[in-house]
Amino acid sequence: MKNSVENSQFSSREYGQILGVKVNSTHLGGLLRYILSERRFFIASINPEIVIQAQKDPSFRKTLNLAHVGLNDGVGISAALYFLSSETPKNKFLSFFRLIFLGGKIFFGIILQKTWLYSQYPVIKGRDLFLEIIKLANRKRWKVFLLGGADDAALKTKEFLEKTFKSVKIEFHQGPKLDKNAEPASGRDIAIQIDAVNKINEFEPEVLFVAFGAPKQEKWVFKWAPRLKTRGIVTVGGTFNYFSGISKLPPKWMEKAGLEWVWRLVSEPWRLPRILRAGVVFPLRVFVHKLNEK
Repeated sequence: MKNSVENSQFSSREYGQILGVKVNSTHLGGLLRYILSERRFFIASINPEIVIQAQKDPSFRKTLNLAHVGLNDGVGISAALYFLSSETPKNKFLSFFRLIFLGGKIFFGIILQKTWLYSQYPVIKGRDLFLEIIKLANRKRWKVFLLGGADDAALKTKEFLEKTFKSVKIEFHQGPKLDKNAEPASGRDIAIQIDAVNKINEFEPEVLFVAFGAPKQEKWVFKWAPRLKTRGIVTVGGTFNYFSGISKLPPKWMEKAGLEWVWRLVSEPWRLPRILRAGVVFPLRVFVHKLNEK
């Protein structure tokens, strides 16, 4: 897919690149106008963990960069965009200390007040975009399709949304289990995948939400998008878990303070390796990349 964002509602100023992964940081209003205006679109969320995954998986990185919008999905991405765009001395010794100071400024700036950072690099969380698109679909009487999720998350999300949004038509399919290359994990899953694709194409949704988790969902979209009868595709990771009640949302004050990672660690301890990649490995990679930048 050719990236067409710069030809519609976005300006090139809102583009950035983090360790070879393209990111688009924009306000929600502009993104919704883009969704309304484009004939075809693919939106993928970008967070620190996804950027780290893409370093080890060139095909995943390529797929992310073919998305029409690489959504800035967290404060870590905003901080990295600000850090990487900053001017530094040509002398590497002086640059090292300048970057240490800059990193500290960003860290304490985020803790004390993030609005200065968000004003330059807005964040739109994937689950927030999902809900805003559902609201838009309800006003426009669109059809949307929910694909993926675990433990009947797609079905429960459909039932939850239909209690509030009466004008949007929602269909779902749990979809196949996929291997690391986004191929069906078994012969049975091949049949499930065919059934899911047929159901999508019979329904012809305005927007298809895919929740297989990164990088499987993005790779699956890359393979199947040309054969799907839908105008837009949005990858949403674990979003269905929140709307289905499987996972609990963090308190608003923790979310605003940038402490959602603490909530996830306490409520889902198995996330520790992922949190370490996002909170330790990611900033170190960004620092080294900036230091070695010519």
